[in-house]
Amino acid sequence: NGRLGRDNGIAVDAERYQFDYYSDIVRRIQEHRSEALERKIAVEDALRNAQAAGWDVAIARFPLGDRLRQLEDTLPVELAPATIARELRVPYVDYARDQRTAGLATLDGSHLTPLSARRFATVFAEDMESHWRIVHSSLPSPH
Repeated sequence: NGRLGRDNGIAVDAERYQFDYYSDIVRRIQEHRSEALERKIAVEDALRNAQAAGWDVAIARFPLGDRLRQLEDTLPVELAPATIARELRVPYVDYARDQRTAGLATLDGSHLTPLSARRFATVFAEDMESHWRIVHSSLPSPH
């Protein structure tokens, strides 16, 4: 458990650092919307190809701090994970708003603390197992 700092020994506010970093990404997406939409199409195509190959696809928004979640919410709605899931007709879980995981602590507004990461991993694994069981219980037996 280190401390984020500069080579001059001055500590860095990790949450502010992450927020500034992601703010720049969001700004570039907003300024170059058409390029972002092209990348979205490429991601959707990759997910459709995975589905065509027999993969189960689900989209999840992982938990993060309030400031970064609010920043993500400023992105164009057509880039939102919920929109993409709806367009692809795949399950979507917003763990950033899910009562079981929304309040998990982060180190910097983005990365979960070790304890929070273990809690999230448990919830995520249980959800994916449940989804898998539902999807595969409706399939005919291979025997």
